[in-house]
Amino acid sequence: MIENINWYPGHMKKTRELIQENLKMVDLAIEVIDGRIPVSSRNPIIDELVKSKKRIIILNKSDLSDQKANDEWAEYFKKDGNIVLQMNCMSGQGVPQLYKVLDRLQEEKNKDKIRKTPLRMMIVGVPNVGKSSLINRMTGKKSAKTGDRPGVTKGKQWLSLQNGMQLLDTPGILWPKFEDPKVGLNLAFCGSIKDEILDIATLALELIKVLQAEYPQMLIDRYKLDGLSEDALENMEAIAMKRGFILPGKRIDYERCAKTVLDEFRSATIGRITLESLAASRKVHVMGMTKAERQKMLEEKLVTMQVYERGLREKGFKLIGGVDEVGRGPLAGPVVTACVVLPEDFDVLGVDDSKKVSEKKREELFDKIRERALAVGIGMCDNNVIDEINILEATKKAMAEAVREADRQLREKGLGTLEHILIDAVVLKDVNVPQTNIIKGDANSLSIAAASIIAKVTRDRMMVQYHEQYPYYGFDSNKGYGTKAHYEGIEGHGITPIHRKSFLKNIL
Repeated sequence: MIENINWYPGHMKKTRELIQENLKMVDLAIEVIDGRIPVSSRNPIIDELVKSKKRIIILNKSDLSDQKANDEWAEYFKKDGNIVLQMNCMSGQGVPQLYKVLDRLQEEKNKDKIRKTPLRMMIVGVPNVGKSSLINRMTGKKSAKTGDRPGVTKGKQWLSLQNGMQLLDTPGILWPKFEDPKVGLNLAFCGSIKDEILDIATLALELIKVLQAEYPQMLIDRYKLDGLSEDALENMEAIAMKRGFILPGKRIDYERCAKTVLDEFRSATIGRITLESLAASRKVHVMGMTKAERQKMLEEKLVTMQVYERGLREKGFKLIGGVDEVGRGPLAGPVVTACVVLPEDFDVLGVDDSKKVSEKKREELFDKIRERALAVGIGMCDNNVIDEINILEATKKAMAEAVREADRQLREKGLGTLEHILIDAVVLKDVNVPQTNIIKGDANSLSIAAASIIAKVTRDRMMVQYHEQYPYYGFDSNKGYGTKAHYEGIEGHGITPIHRKSFLKNIL
């Protein structure tokens, strides 16, 4: 990870003093934040400085961020008494709504006054969140300098709007030091810190780490990847190979790849992405929690992730299985599924979507789940079956196998039969068990999350064993996904008996 990202030009110290000096002259503060990073783009210094003033929060670049997350954040900020608007300051989307709010506030200010005075406001925010673009839209002319790099606005500007209101622009103000390195990274991802002072290849690598965990399908779709490795560097190399970013001697052009990924994230070409959801923002503070606070958070998550299971139990279902799969995207190895039936009093903390859990933690949870579960059914289809019936049908076949195995275990223990299954967006027609499909089930259902961990660890262990048998393809690290090392292994040594030929038609 990039350490100690700190960018605090001398004029930013003056900005803080400027805000303090002029705050008494304004009626309200308009705080512009980046909708993709609503936590990281809110400087706590600004929060402290303008806390005594009425505030309008502009959730800017909301067309680049996830709409659901935009709505959640808007409601969150409103609870603190703020007025919140979702805007695109560059295009002017939302400016008419802003004027309506300002007109109302001016009427309230001058109510019952003989001498009417114009509303005076101050615009604040970190660099490159869109303050200057907003000012230009409000004034109807290019009153403020704009750019796609931070540090453009350097001094105080009092501006008059067409309706007589007055506006004070201030330069962007960053932290003197980022206490949490993730804050610095998020600001750098979105361009609020100059790329020139950073190692751009490392920055893009850190972004890929985030995207492969939070938005894996967008990354796969945008760059037409065969799948994702757990290793971000291997994914970066796969992107470079797909885009042809190759230097003489078959060397990867990391800088060109990095610029492409960063530019396409910042322009939402990859997709509308919010790096800090409400749930994720709480995780930002986990490192600073006491042991008791972290324990409480995990206990609350355990309760939250059982909402579907509780609903089914209230309807009379007792034996409920969560079903998930791992390994649909790799070029080699099987697709592995699991069906896990947990007891009602299951209290193991930390169970979550396997992609969000570290390898070490997955191994720990694997043993605890197997120990406490009422049943753990495993199903799999090898590469030959995948080639014969396609990956989707093979996945369904393996899931049905896992469900039947879990049911067999329940019967064998004298507990009864499997009564209902929870499954992530796949309909199984070959099992005679009622089922509920849940979008992002591995992040929202405890049973499905447990199944995702069981399937993941089972398959990973298999691929490590395959690496000992076929050492030239990097199976121990890439788990069969299409990384640079994997493709080089195929080029130099051909395919193995575990490769999926239907996934390799372009190179065979």
